[in-house]
Amino acid sequence: WYFELSPRGTDIATEIRAGTTAFLASSNNLVVNAHIMQHAGIDADRSVVSAAYASALTCILSGMFSNLPLGCFPSVGPNVFLAFSLVAQEVVDTSEALAISGACGIMLFLLSVTPVL
Repeated sequence: WYFELSPRGTDIATEIRAGTTAFLASSNNLVVNAHIMQHAGIDADRSVVSAAYASALTCILSGMFSNLPLGCFPSVGPNVFLAFSLVAQEVVDTSEALAISGACGIMLFLLSVTPVL
């Protein structure tokens, strides 16, 4: 079995409970982030759905590649900065703020797959 549950002293039922608990503990970020991003002019429904898809994809990929139970969810801090410090103050528009966010994500990914981190 790929995840080697037995040697780690766990089973599928325990992992499902743990994953459900992690999801329920972190899912409030989806709604909070959607509310914050509304202030940047982004539709709340699209924000929730896109964050949920991105979270699911990153959780699955991180679990498959690291063989560890990692939860990857969007945090509130960067979105507050983007919405209230950049977009609301008219430093950048919404598309530029999303480009900044995407560039930061790419840089973090590149750092994580290299020995730099």
